[in-house]
Amino acid sequence: MSGTLNDLTANQADALKELKSKLNDIQKPIHDVHQLLRFLRARKFDIKKTEAIIRQDIVWRAQMKVDTIHEWYKIPEVCLKYWPGGSLGLDKLGHVVWLSPIGNVDPKGLIYSVKTGDIIRTNIYVIERMVKEQEVISQKLGRHIEGITLIVDLDNLSASHMWKPGMAVMIELFTIIEEHYPGFIHQMFVVRPTKLLPIAYYLIRPCFTEDTRERIHVLGSNWREVLLKHIDAEILPVHWGGTLTDTDGVPNMCPSKINLGGKVPSFFYKKGSDLNHDDMTFMELPGKRSTEVKHRISTAGSILSYEFKTASNDIAFGIYRLSESGEKISILDEKRYSSHIIPEDGEVLFEEPGLYVVKFDNRGSAFQKTRKLSYWMEVIEPKIERSSTGGAFFNNPRDSGYYQENQYMTPTGPK
Repeated sequence: MSGTLNDLTANQADALKELKSKLNDIQKPIHDVHQLLRFLRARKFDIKKTEAIIRQDIVWRAQMKVDTIHEWYKIPEVCLKYWPGGSLGLDKLGHVVWLSPIGNVDPKGLIYSVKTGDIIRTNIYVIERMVKEQEVISQKLGRHIEGITLIVDLDNLSASHMWKPGMAVMIELFTIIEEHYPGFIHQMFVVRPTKLLPIAYYLIRPCFTEDTRERIHVLGSNWREVLLKHIDAEILPVHWGGTLTDTDGVPNMCPSKINLGGKVPSFFYKKGSDLNHDDMTFMELPGKRSTEVKHRISTAGSILSYEFKTASNDIAFGIYRLSESGEKISILDEKRYSSHIIPEDGEVLFEEPGLYVVKFDNRGSAFQKTRKLSYWMEVIEPKIERSSTGGAFFNNPRDSGYYQENQYMTPTGPK
């Protein structure tokens, strides 16, 4: 049984009846029978857990003023222009198709420009709009429709997208979807995955319930053909395998329907943007001295995130890999940074295992003075296992599906 209204076991029907009784004191019109069942399915029909999360949802909606968000909230200009994504129409089953070229997002540019709360509210605004669209679609079709078909394009995904504050926003967004909009994702198709997909998925995986993980499909090189099995060609832009074109900007990508994202111009940046971490290491580096921080990397595709600043004057910074002979092979060429004016931060992808050295150098400056240095570093390694058929899994073969050339793999096997 699927756990939907017309497909309930006797125990599931009893659970729904008991939940409605327990929520008599606070139940609102938004919590109709379909909504209650979405929450129940997400908690495997555990009545106690479901009641708790619905009560939390009511408090959250009141605190965030979600029910009236379209009346009082105005999406910031930078989010309107540079948060990627857009609605294309309906798939073959009646679900709204939302396409997100997330590889084009500029996380630093957005967070330097607006509060993270604005990015969250922008997405709640859009989600609420789609929920209302689903209600209208259900009425037109004469049957209940819930959940969107989400296409996530990872083309251009790079190490810069693993920036910790940016990933924190994505984790918060997916957590909100799972806790307050269960079943919102009918199915998710991930196209054009890069080598960074395992580590990105490793970071956001804890947000997803088991039910959602089973709806995620990472597609191989035949992704266009797979999308067309679920979505009519006239709905999809040419760039994504369909026949839809546009008269604006990039015709084949239909920018009038899909915000393509891109680099945020610096004139949007807020004054005083000075992102740092509470757990930074502080030290004084005397003149004509250098210091090194070593990292042993065991997994290819690991990412080092870093941030550093000095109290006064610049400092040289570089990253190397040590060969077996002890030779230093440059990964990030050493150069001087004015980190006393603007803190420096970045991400570096380690494409092979080995011993890596991060170097701060106080030599070579005209001012041979002690530098007060503060820095933060974090290494994130992807968790990858291999199946007996050689496919790459994300921690567990049932977690997300996996991709292989010319195949469409679901968590239970090829389609």
